[in-house]
Amino acid sequence: MAVVVSQNLVSTLLLVYILLFVGLECWPGLSRKAFTDWSPLLNLALSGTAGFVAEHFAFGILMIATARISTTHLCAQAILMNLNIIACMLPLQISVAASTRFEYLVGISQPETAKVVARVAYFSGSTVGIFNMIVLSSLRMYIPRAFTFDAEAVSLTAQAFPISAAFQLLYTLTVQRDGTLRGLREKKTGDFVRMLVYYMVSQPRLSSPEGN
Repeated sequence: MAVVVSQNLVSTLLLVYILLFVGLECWPGLSRKAFTDWSPLLNLALSGTAGFVAEHFAFGILMIATARISTTHLCAQAILMNLNIIACMLPLQISVAASTRFEYLVGISQPETAKVVARVAYFSGSTVGIFNMIVLSSLRMYIPRAFTFDAEAVSLTAQAFPISAAFQLLYTLTVQRDGTLRGLREKKTGDFVRMLVYYMVSQPRLSSPEGN
């Protein structure tokens, strides 16, 4: 309920901000032109939606599989998931900003400058990833206590933290490559690779606790 209320509130407040403060300067009003040239936009939107849904379904499957082990494992997985989402926000925003700039430079035929933008994005993302990795590794015994008082869940989460910390560096590199692909309008390639890896390689087999 909190997530639903928050998401709807964010959407409503953004709409109010656009209508009352900024956002209408470039829109002269609704006309027939608004219904033309939708195919490139829909192509990117549908591809992005498929990749987004596939990624979140994969995490949902992982949560179901973890719950079949024990409540303690589910608690640890939830802590790690929330921490990873928080830590991934800055690298993701770097990727979005870089892809916008990258696409603009490619569009005005400045490939060399676009390469510089891509390198800066990789360097910045890697720096943030290393920082996140160090912080999560160093505080692995303390951060879980902000989520639960269960000593077993804290210990289990701390044991998994090194893997989660290493994921941060790999994730930052991945999202920067996604940003480059978005700038080249090749997002489908990244979505296809993501779906292939999530569902063909990394998903656990949902067997019974007794049988595994």
